[in-house]
Amino acid sequence: MKSIIIPKVDANIEEGTLGAWMVAEGDIVKKGQALVELITDKAVFEIEAPSSGCLRKITVPEKSVVPVGTIVGLIGRPGEKIPDIESENRKIMQQHRNRINGLQDTPAPATRKDTGSDAPPPPPAESAGKGKPRATLAARRLARRKGIALETLQQRTGNSLITVEMVEQADKTQTTDTQDKP
Repeated sequence: MKSIIIPKVDANIEEGTLGAWMVAEGDIVKKGQALVELITDKAVFEIEAPSSGCLRKITVPEKSVVPVGTIVGLIGRPGEKIPDIESENRKIMQQHRNRINGLQDTPAPATRKDTGSDAPPPPPAESAGKGKPRATLAARRLARRKGIALETLQQRTGNSLITVEMVEQADKTQTTDTQDKP
């Protein structure tokens, strides 16, 4: 089984958003074939198949923000047993969050297997109220141009990472509110 992994496409890229999957689970793919888009602040990249075979599993859906190194799919032989990669992806995500929050070698929080609970692990405490909120570079630029406070937007949405789409939506809401008032 071969993993489809988010590559480090640029020295400054730590994460990206998965765009459209160009193939579906069960499709036969060839090595080098474009499988899914990776959208970053700077460009859109196509992630290619690392080997030929059957796309056995898509592990991360479209529009998900994922760090470099995340396993987004698996290629293998039809009927081949699919390994559990969920714990590996949780580990990669926790390491990414630690880097963003300036933490090093912090143990990962308890997971479902550790607690015996079926509930997903709680999200880590983000930097709400501690310094500036996390936002993509493009979102920061757009917010600055539109006069939108990222702190307010983060509090309103509750999201740990502010994207361009969130800033655009806030701008539409702000524009509509301004037009409605006499």
